[in-house]
Amino acid sequence: MKLLLNHTVIYNSSDGTLKLSDAESDHESLTLTPTANRLLELLSKHHGTPMERDVLLMEGWDKFGLKGSYSSLNQYISQLRKTLHKFTGVDDIILTIPKVGFMLNSEFPIKNMEPEPIAALESTAKAHHVPKKKVTFKKYLYPFLYTSLFGVLVTGTTIISKKFYQDAYHIGKIEQCDVYNFRKRSDEGIAFQLSILKEEMQKLNIHCGKTEKVFFHSQNSLFYGHSGRLFFSKCFLVDGKFSACENYYYYQWKKNEKINHL
Repeated sequence: MKLLLNHTVIYNSSDGTLKLSDAESDHESLTLTPTANRLLELLSKHHGTPMERDVLLMEGWDKFGLKGSYSSLNQYISQLRKTLHKFTGVDDIILTIPKVGFMLNSEFPIKNMEPEPIAALESTAKAHHVPKKKVTFKKYLYPFLYTSLFGVLVTGTTIISKKFYQDAYHIGKIEQCDVYNFRKRSDEGIAFQLSILKEEMQKLNIHCGKTEKVFFHSQNSLFYGHSGRLFFSKCFLVDGKFSACENYYYYQWKKNEKINHL
C-alpha cells in the first residue's frame, strides 16, 4: 500500500518508509519499526474509523507471536504522532477515542498512490450488469471488541462492517457450525484451539447451528500453559450473508484442565 499523506509525504507500507514527496533520494526516508508500520497501516486502511485497542493489539502483536499491552500500544501511538508531526507539521493526526481506541483523523488528507487494478475498473464499468458476488468465508470481519477488564469476559452483539475483513482459515466444526481461525496453525495447534473453544462454549452454554459461524483467536502463550488473550465471535447468517456477531473476549485466560470437553 502506497499513500500520499497531507499532499507531501509518501508512506509505503510494504517497507514501512516515510519520505517527503520531493525528496531527491531514498536516503532521506525514515523506516518505521515493524510494529509501528503495522499500526500505521491499520489506521490508514480504516481512515476516519475508530480502531479499538484490542483489535490493534491483536493485529499489531498477537498475530505475530508477540505480547503487547495497552502501555506498549500507547507508546507506539505516541511515537507515531511525533514522527508524523515531524514530517507534516500537523497536530492531532492520530486521535484518541475515549474508552475505545485510536483513529486517524478523517480531516487528515490521504490519497492512494497505487493505480486501481484493471479488473476492478472493468467491474466498476459493468456494475449494473454483474450479479453480486457470493459471500466467501476466507474473508471475515474482526467485530468491534468491547472495552475489557483484566481477567474478565466481555460480551456484546455487533453489526458487521466490511472495513474489518481479514483472512480466515477453516479449522473444523463444533456442533453444526464451522469454525475459523485468523492464522495458519499445525494440526496440534488446531486441536488445542478447538478444545479451548469447546470448553468455553460448554461453560457459557453456547450452542451453534447451521446458520452460524464461529471465528476464534488466541494468544500464543496459551499453548505453553500461560495466560493470554482469547477471543471468539459467533456470527449469524441471513440469506447467506453475515448479519451480526456475538463477541466473547478475555484479556487474560488460562486453560482449566478440570473441565471436560464437549
